[in-house]
Amino acid sequence: MTTSKMNILGTLAITAGLAVGTAWLVPVVFAQSSSVAASSTQSEWLTIPQLHDRLEAAGYSAINDIEREKDGYEVKAIDRDGRRVELDVHPVTGEVLKTETKSDKSSDDSREQRADWLTIPQLYGKLEAAGYTAIEDIEREKDGYEVKATDRDGRRVELDVHPVTGEVLETEVKNDKRSDAGRSQQSLVAPKTSS
Repeated sequence: MTTSKMNILGTLAITAGLAVGTAWLVPVVFAQSSSVAASSTQSEWLTIPQLHDRLEAAGYSAINDIEREKDGYEVKAIDRDGRRVELDVHPVTGEVLKTETKSDKSSDDSREQRADWLTIPQLYGKLEAAGYTAIEDIEREKDGYEVKATDRDGRRVELDVHPVTGEVLETEVKNDKRSDAGRSQQSLVAPKTSS
């Protein structure tokens, strides 16, 4: 065999080895990056207001839903081009991992009516001040916000919240075997105690 043929065969063997090695490495790299979110502790995650601010800084607007999932956040918003999108967002870095364009079901008029609504970070702050914790989902609806959180008694609750005042209009206890409470009326402001 001539030297040039051996060089060509050697080059082909090295190229084939690199291709096989790279093909093996790519799934490992992707698996590691997707498991970063799963392996990070909840305390390392961005809060809903922090995530909201990062997305606004990145050009997203009309952020109508931020939901905490087991491996990150799912967000519904409008992108820089005015398209309604659903985003999968890394819980620690705030990086948008996936974007899916959705059909726009709301009209511009409905967005204008929402100009006086509390922002998601404002509402989050009011809920925290009222003693709610583990706030996992804040969603704008036609007539207000729907929120999933934990109340002062440690019960998982779903709240219907007034969009302008932040008053909790309705509370539904979820999967709580300790209470038959069901639905009750509550206010975000703790009752005043007499001195």
